[in-house]
Amino acid sequence: MTIGGAPSYYALRTSGETDTIAGAEVLQRLQIGLSRVAIGLDEQNPDLAEFRDAYVHLKEKSGVYSEKTDVRFLAPQIFRTGAFLPANTPVGRYVVLAYLCSGGNLVAHAQDYFVVTKSGLEGDIANFARERSLAYGILCAALALLVGWAGGVIFRRD
Repeated sequence: MTIGGAPSYYALRTSGETDTIAGAEVLQRLQIGLSRVAIGLDEQNPDLAEFRDAYVHLKEKSGVYSEKTDVRFLAPQIFRTGAFLPANTPVGRYVVLAYLCSGGNLVAHAQDYFVVTKSGLEGDIANFARERSLAYGILCAALALLVGWAGGVIFRRD
């Protein structure tokens, strides 16, 4: 089975319980909540419901899916929250969506983004592998041969 369209990272932060913030139709349309986020499966197929739940549970366990009620309003139009990015968060561009709901309806929304990249030695190696794949492959093969030969010399039984 192939899952296409599932977010690689999903963090929901709310100021109250999800079901009390907006109506069910608004929550479903905006895919607010782990139970409503589309992961690329036939959502109407009851046979896939258990599979979908298990997939979401595994993502929650690995830290890349989460839901918390920790938004604090500092002023009427200013709020604060935080989201933990685990080390296994995939590299890429992430969209941040902010929704303001009142009386069960969507009143306003905003969108921004941030980029997760590799840095330091890990980033340098990843860039080298991507930009000079042939040289990277040759270096990896040569390193494997060298380590194998060195291991044979060190652990030789004579």
